[in-house]
Amino acid sequence: MSVAGYIGSDLFDAVAEADKKPGAIVIFPARGGYPNHIGIVLDSATWIGSQSSTGVKDVNLSNSY
Repeated sequence: MSVAGYIGSDLFDAVAEADKKPGAIVIFPARGGYPNHIGIVLDSATWIGSQSSTGVKDVNLSNSY
């Protein structure tokens, strides 16, 4: 199953921002359900991922990108 198919399936659980826990994988979908960013939650406010503009970096979960 592709990641896009997984996001749209019953196997995928959307989690409220307040319920994200350290170590959880976060997937930020783009058009068509394909992932735009994938990262790992560090704490209640940040996640870590690899962005093309900044490389591997911690990012605020409320960041619109």
